Amino acid sequence: MGDMPAFPPPPPVDDSALVDQDVIVGAELQGLLRTLIAVRMWVVPLLAVIAGVVVWSDPSPWRVWVLGVLVAVAVIASVLMELRARRTDLTLHAAGPNLVAMAVAQLTLITASGGVDSPILPIMLPMGLLTTVSMGRRPLTVGVLAVQIVGLAVLTSAQASGLAPVLDMPVLYGENGPPAPMVRVVVGTIVGVALVLSAAIGLHIRTRFVAMVDTGLHARAEQLATWRTSSRDLQALSGELAHELKNPLASIKGLSALVARDLTEQRTQERMRVLQAEVERMRGIVDEFLTFSRPLTPLSVSPVDLVALCERARRLHEGTGSHRRVQVTCGGTAPAVPGDVRKLLQVLVNLVQNAIVATAEGSQVEVVLSSDADQVFVDVLDRGPGVDPSVRDRAFEAGVTNKQDGSGLGLPISLAIARQHGGDLALLDRPGGGTIARLTLPRSSP
Repeated sequence: MGDMPAFPPPPPVDDSALVDQDVIVGAELQGLLRTLIAVRMWVVPLLAVIAGVVVWSDPSPWRVWVLGVLVAVAVIASVLMELRARRTDLTLHAAGPNLVAMAVAQLTLITASGGVDSPILPIMLPMGLLTTVSMGRRPLTVGVLAVQIVGLAVLTSAQASGLAPVLDMPVLYGENGPPAPMVRVVVGTIVGVALVLSAAIGLHIRTRFVAMVDTGLHARAEQLATWRTSSRDLQALSGELAHELKNPLASIKGLSALVARDLTEQRTQERMRVLQAEVERMRGIVDEFLTFSRPLTPLSVSPVDLVALCERARRLHEGTGSHRRVQVTCGGTAPAVPGDVRKLLQVLVNLVQNAIVATAEGSQVEVVLSSDADQVFVDVLDRGPGVDPSVRDRAFEAGVTNKQDGSGLGLPISLAIARQHGGDLALLDRPGGGTIARLTLPRSSP
């Protein structure tokens, strides 16, 4: 049977290419920030309406100035942030200043609309939730919450002690007058505790979200590890299977050739020739499968004369072309490129062979060389029926073929070799009918 070949392990997967937890969380929170900006564009008009109602109810000069400046700043900031969001990607660094600005704006609006007695005092609660959900355990989170709690405590103390009567809005109290100091202390305390609880709930939501992402990433990592192990096993098994099949096929071919020498009956000789041809075809398929099952070996790079390489491929196909009455020609010029001459010849032979099979008898297959400042192009042109629409999008997938006796491995192997050289391989429609198989190679080392 011969010695078993040593199969190199598959190239390691670059774990840095895997999306980590911070990237996923950051992307989701970036979406949250964009939503926040969009919502704020609708909140600003509502803010203007509230400010108008407050000024109409109590047109004190200081209220007019404070609320007017607040609305103006809110409009300008919202428009600028919306324009920035359309031009560039937002980051979590942008969330901090936004949250601080929103906290200050809330406190200003609450202060100007009655302080602790303001009917819009509960709008502080969603702020605590939003801050911890978007920022997590960060110093800025503590800072935003401190601004809110300290501001609420100052308002409560000032109004409960009677030191800031200017904040009172008589329209809120009616005939009964301002609330008792203890009532204001209780209200301020309840809102402060609720603010802390909302922040805790937001932090819990974020923690659970991050834990879910982490669990998903670990599950995917385990699946990838299992897939890599299975892939290595399948690769080794397929390579060994292909290698084991090559030896008996070689023996069958040799024995059939010996038997054919001693045959005199014409019909039996024809059958033996068919047998030899089928064995040769099977060997070709096994060779392709063996090449496909192995990882690409490192390139043996040297200057490759593409003109000579094309001429060599043409000579190799003289017999096949003559049998099918298809002429193979080479034309054009191109500079030498760095590459592995053996692998590039393998690609060119495969492309020319496909072109000959696709081309009608009496036609011509052309191999044309050209280049530009950065790349060299090797075009193999045929006058066949063109790429079958049913396989066009999957032509370079393993096993996909429209040839009756094709393995579907030639094009995937050729594409892999082209990309290993830093180039590419594409199938294009040829004007007037047929296909152009275009091999693109860089003029400098890959």
